[in-house]
Amino acid sequence: MRRARNSLFLLLAAGLLSLLIAQDAPEVFLKARQDFRAGRYDSTIVVIRDYLAAHAQDSAALYLVPLALEAYARSNDMAPEKAMYDLYRKKFSTADGMPRVAYLFGYSQARRGACLPALIAYSAALDYGASGELDSLVMAGAALVHRNAPDLSTASDSVARAPLNPRIRAMLAVAPAPRSAAGAAATASEPTPARAVANSVAGESADAFIGLLAPLTGENADAGKRVAQGVQLAIEKHNAAHRTRLSIVSHDTKGSLIETVRATRELLGHDRLPAIIGPVLSPTATVTAGMLIGKETVMLTPTATDDGIASLGPNIFQMNITLGVLARSVARYALANLNIREFVILAPHTAIGAAMSAAFRDEVTRNGGIVYDEETYDEGGSDYTPLFVKLRKKLLIRTLDDRAKARGGDYRPVRSLSWADSVRFADSSVATGAIFLPSDAEDLPALTSQIAFNRIRAQLLGSSSWRSPKTTVDENQYIMNAIISAPFEPDASWRQWPSFAHDYAARFHEDPDRVAALGFDAGTLVADALDSAGSGAGSSRLQEILSNTRHFEGTSGLISFDPKTRDNTEAAIYKLTSSGFIRVQ
Repeated sequence: MRRARNSLFLLLAAGLLSLLIAQDAPEVFLKARQDFRAGRYDSTIVVIRDYLAAHAQDSAALYLVPLALEAYARSNDMAPEKAMYDLYRKKFSTADGMPRVAYLFGYSQARRGACLPALIAYSAALDYGASGELDSLVMAGAALVHRNAPDLSTASDSVARAPLNPRIRAMLAVAPAPRSAAGAAATASEPTPARAVANSVAGESADAFIGLLAPLTGENADAGKRVAQGVQLAIEKHNAAHRTRLSIVSHDTKGSLIETVRATRELLGHDRLPAIIGPVLSPTATVTAGMLIGKETVMLTPTATDDGIASLGPNIFQMNITLGVLARSVARYALANLNIREFVILAPHTAIGAAMSAAFRDEVTRNGGIVYDEETYDEGGSDYTPLFVKLRKKLLIRTLDDRAKARGGDYRPVRSLSWADSVRFADSSVATGAIFLPSDAEDLPALTSQIAFNRIRAQLLGSSSWRSPKTTVDENQYIMNAIISAPFEPDASWRQWPSFAHDYAARFHEDPDRVAALGFDAGTLVADALDSAGSGAGSSRLQEILSNTRHFEGTSGLISFDPKTRDNTEAAIYKLTSSGFIRVQ
C-alpha cells in the first residue's frame, strides 16, 4: 500500500517541477531535483540546506527553497523550514512561487500543531495571490486547522491581532464542519490536503479513495470548484454518519485533454480507488471514459451532457441530463400525453441540433409516430422566410393529397403545388401535429413569428435552451403553451434543497447552485454505493448498485439511471404559460 503522504502530495510538486527547468540551473539544483524525483526527500533537503548555508545570497535560492519545502512536506524533518521561508520572503517576495512557498510553510506549521502560525502563513499565501487550485488547497488547509482547533476563534485576542486574510477570518467566525469521533481522533496528525481539493480524511485512515477530476484552473475553474466542493461536502457528511471512511484524491484537468489523460492515468495507478467522479466537461469526460474501457474503476460524471459517453463501457455513468435524454423526453410526452403522432423538426445546423434531432426522430419512430419533415437553419438569422415558405408548401401539398385520397375514385397523388392552388389557399392555414425546435432562445422570436406569419398551426416543442429570461409570453405571444424538456432546476420549494443550501453556505461561505448540487449528489451516490457494496466488493457490484438507482431524490432533482445506457432519464417537462414555465411532469 502506498503511504498516504505520497498519495496526498504527488500533485503538490507537479505544477512546481514543470517550471523548474532553468537552463542556467547550478549543478546543486540538478542533483536535488534528481533526488526529489526519485523519492529521496531527506537527501534533497540535505543537498539544498548545505548549499544555502554556504551561499545564502545566491539567486539559485529562487528555485532551491521551494523545492526544499516540497521535500520537507514529504519528510519527517521540519526544523529548518522557517529559516528557508524567511529567506525566501526577504529576497523573493514578488516571485511567482511566493504563494506556494507560503502555503508549504503553513502546511509544515499545521503538521507540528502550530495552528495560528499555520493560519497566518495560509493568509500570506492568499495575500501573495494564490489562485485556482492553490487557492482551494489553502482554504481547505485553513478549514482543517480550524476544525482541529475549534477554540481558535475571532474572539481570541491573539487571533484578533494576527495578520489574517479576511476570508480566513470569516471562516473562523463560523463553527467548523462536524465530524465523527473516529475522524476527530484521526486528524491530530492529518496533513493538509494537497492532492485533494478539500480532502478532510487522512489517507491512511481511509477505507477507500474516490478520484475527482475537475478543472480547478483555467476557463472552467468556477464550475470545477463548485463540483469539487459539492463532492467534498457529500463525503464529509458520509464520513460523519458511516463507519466506512472515504477520502478524495483530486486532480486538476485544467479543461485540457492532455492533462485529463495524465490525471486519469495516475488515478488508475492508485490503490483502493474503485470510483472516479468527473470529469466535469463533456470532452474531458469522453477521454477518461475511453481510458476506462475494460478497466475495473467506475466513473460517474456529474455534469457532462454529450450523448454516448456512458455507452463506452458498463462502468461509465452520466448523472446530468444529456441532450439525447432531453429530446427523447419531450417526444415521449407529446406522444403519450398530447396524443400527437406527426412531427416536424426544425433544428439549428450545429452539432447540438443534429444530436437532438436524431434522438427526437428515433424516439418518435420507435413509438409509432411520423417525422413528416426535417429542416435545418443557421443560427443568428433574422429572416427565415425561405425555410417556412418551403415548409408551408410541403404541408399544403400533403393537405391536398389527403383530400384527393378522401374523394376516392381515380386517385392521383399530389406531388407539386400549382400556381392556381397557391393563390386559392393563400389565406388558408396548414397544420401538423407538433414542431420540435431545439433552438437557442435568441432565435425563438424570429422563428416562432415566421411560423405564425405563414399560418402554420402546430404544438411547439422545445428544450432547455429555451429557459432564458427572454423567453416569455409577454415578449413573444406565439410561444404560449409551448412544451419543453429541461433538467430540473432546484429551488427552496424542492424538499432536498434548503438543508443542502444551508450546509453548503456554512461550509464554503457562498451560496450553492445546480452545479454544486450535481457534485454533492454524485458524491452521495458513489459514497452510498461503496457503503452498500461493502469492503472488498468488486467493480461489478458497484456498477450493479448504481445501475439500479431509481428515483433517487437528490439536491439537483430526481436521478434514475437507465440500466442499458447508464444515463439519467429524469428530465423535467415544463409548459410555458403567462406565469412563466410551469412544471407538468
